[in-house]
Formats: sequence, C-alpha cells, structure tokens
Amino acid sequence: MGTPSDLLPQAAKRLDRDILGHLELPSKPRTLAQELARTHNELIRIHPFLDGNGRTTRLFNDLQAVQAERRRPWMQYDVRTDGVDRDAYLHASNAYFQGEKEELEKMIEKALV
Repeated sequence: MGTPSDLLPQAAKRLDRDILGHLELPSKPRTLAQELARTHNELIRIHPFLDGNGRTTRLFNDLQAVQAERRRPWMQYDVRTDGVDRDAYLHASNAYFQGEKEELEKMIEKALV
C-alpha cells in the first residue's frame, strides 16, 4: 500500500475523476457501505505512506455518511481504542486490496444501522 510521491498527482486525479466525481450516496445501508468501502480503499491506496491515513479516511467516510443522511460509521470510536477489533479492521482493509470486499463492506454496514 502507499503510492510513490511522484505518482500522487495522477492518483489524486483518478480518485476525483473515477470515484468522487461520480459518487452518488445511496440511502440503503448495504449500497452505501459498498460505496464507503470503495472510497476508503482508494484513499488508503493513494496515501504515500504505509501507515497513518486511517483516521483521515474514516473521517471522510463519516462525512459521506452524513451527506447520505445516515449514522456516521466510524465516528463512535477510534479503531485503536474503542468499539472495534483493530486486527479485524486491518484484516478487512487488507482483504479489500486483494479483491475480497465483503468483510470491510459488512463492517461498515453494521455501523451504519
């Protein structure tokens, strides 16, 4: 994970063009969870460091959830200390990068309802 700094401008443009530019925030928890997981994954992927962008990404997801008039999935806890198994969160995030999307999507969906 992590994008080399010289590739950040292209990665940010792709994020804006391919995801944020076409993002519709559905009201159904399952569909919204899928969109939030997709955004979460892409923001983590383009971050230039191997660690350290999770809180910002979760905060961004919370903002998206508010815009969709849903409960903020990550706001009720810090993954490091409260409410969620940090190892399970990291596993779900890493699995998403491998194409196994369901675990992270379900984690987010559970928090939305």
